[in-house]
Amino acid sequence: LAGALLFTGRPQDGAAVAREAAAALPPAQDDLRRSLEAFALGAALFGAGEYAEFPRLHEDVDLDGGVGTKMLTGLTALARAYSGEHVEHPVRLALDALAGGDVVRADPSGIPTMAAILVLVFADRDEAIDVLDQALAEVHRSGSLFGIAGVRLFRGHALLKRGELAEARDELETATNDLRMWGYGVGARIYATAFLGATLVAIGDLGAARKLLPDADEPQIVADGARFWLNSKLELLVAEGRHDDAIRVAELLRSQYGHVLLPAAGHWRSLAAEALDRLGRRDEARAHAEEELELARRWNAPGTVGRALRVLGTVERDDGLERLGESVDVLGGSPARLELARSLAALGSAERRARATPRCA
Repeated sequence: LAGALLFTGRPQDGAAVAREAAAALPPAQDDLRRSLEAFALGAALFGAGEYAEFPRLHEDVDLDGGVGTKMLTGLTALARAYSGEHVEHPVRLALDALAGGDVVRADPSGIPTMAAILVLVFADRDEAIDVLDQALAEVHRSGSLFGIAGVRLFRGHALLKRGELAEARDELETATNDLRMWGYGVGARIYATAFLGATLVAIGDLGAARKLLPDADEPQIVADGARFWLNSKLELLVAEGRHDDAIRVAELLRSQYGHVLLPAAGHWRSLAAEALDRLGRRDEARAHAEEELELARRWNAPGTVGRALRVLGTVERDDGLERLGESVDVLGGSPARLELARSLAALGSAERRARATPRCA
């Protein structure tokens, strides 16, 4: 009942049902209680309660138990990642949550499962795709359209982050149709719109992206899906050359979602830097780019650091050649192939302008 309420657009009611059920359980059902508590905490990502409180879930779960403990651990992993920690600890928590496949088998498309997987995606870890494939096999065995839609949604996002754009588009278009068929509410469907919109921008199909991310549809709720949507809209505005509008959306992200300190979850600072730079506001652009690089180095995953180096190096013009070279070095061999391609292009352009000796053929 809690899940049906949350995913059909009533997250507050879903969280309340989960808390009520958890409170009514006898002591012998501690692990089930933790599962329900994990659901209620995860509902904050959908706007139940104060979304800004979610990244403050900092305490590691140190309890003996089974699936419920692992679910809480998965949520803690994402909360610690969002709070801007170094990648190592959130990844360890995410892998602990997913170890043995218990959580995937119990709730393959659930909030705690996807929270742990998101951490691996943001960290450029290959395990993310492995676990998503396991989850997809699990939901196909059960025949659950609800589960298939949810897993495909986040699998498409993982493929996008790896630069596998055609595959990501196919997966996300299928997920979007499945979400609609099952009857997911707007709080869940907004993830699909955000991820598919970002994919279309990356492909260069701005017209199709504009249909998914129109100005009139800016979300009025403060939730994780809305944050992803606004980041995708920001990417589109920068690609369209609507720089003043892009800066407005970036400031909205800072004011409403500034507590999410993980650049991998939304590169609004570097996107704002690109817009400001093209408006000739170079000092402001550099400040935004430097802020993202500082946060990216704190997280220390190659895709995040490499992107931040590329944007700052581009803003710095001739002085940024070394940063562009570092960006290529950081990204080389990582799964973030789209970011590597962008950095190679930026470095090549900068070297041509500087008439420098090329680093690569």
